[in-house]
Formats: sequence, C-alpha cells, structure tokens
Amino acid sequence: MNLQSQPFDPHIDSIESQRLAEFLTPILNQQLKLQRFSQPKYPYHLNLIVLNLYQSWSSNQDKCVGISRRKNYYDEDQGLYQNKKLSHTYMTKTLDGLEALKYVEKVRGGW
Repeated sequence: MNLQSQPFDPHIDSIESQRLAEFLTPILNQQLKLQRFSQPKYPYHLNLIVLNLYQSWSSNQDKCVGISRRKNYYDEDQGLYQNKKLSHTYMTKTLDGLEALKYVEKVRGGW
C-alpha cells in the first residue's frame, strides 16, 4: 500500500480547531486517567493535531500526517522551524489517548 502523507505543521492555528480541542480535552482527560492534567497544554497539542489531520483530510481523505514520536525531535534546537511550546510527553500522550478513543489510527510506526 502506497501511503500519501504530509509533515506535521507545528505553526498552524484556527479558532474552530481550538473550540474542538476544548470540547475533546475532558474526553481525553477521562481516557488518559491522569492525576495531574495540565489544562492549557493538552488542548494546545490537541488543537495542532486536529488541525493538521483536518488539513490533510481536506486535501485527500486517504492522506496521513507524519507526527514524530522521537524525544529528540522536541528537545533538539531546530531554530525557526521548531515550536518551542510542543512537548514530547504531551504530544505522545495526546496521540495515545486519541488512538485509544479510536479518533485516530496509527497507520505506520517509525524507524
């Protein structure tokens, strides 16, 4: 199977995706069952994931989004191209929660 994908864009934003992220945050919190749940950080990561997925889906419904799970991707200095607000922990926990809720599907693992 030949997958089409686009890279994750850490700098996009929209009011609609923010509202959806705020709506999904309590559901994600319930799924993750975390005792310490950072209210502003999960919606931020969720917003970016949802918006990237929508952008990909709107151009081609079979297209995937490549989101890194490597810790070094979020920690190393990438200059202007890096969103310093993104965290490996929040990103992976958000993705895992969305996958457990069957909102997203992991198509292919990394290296």
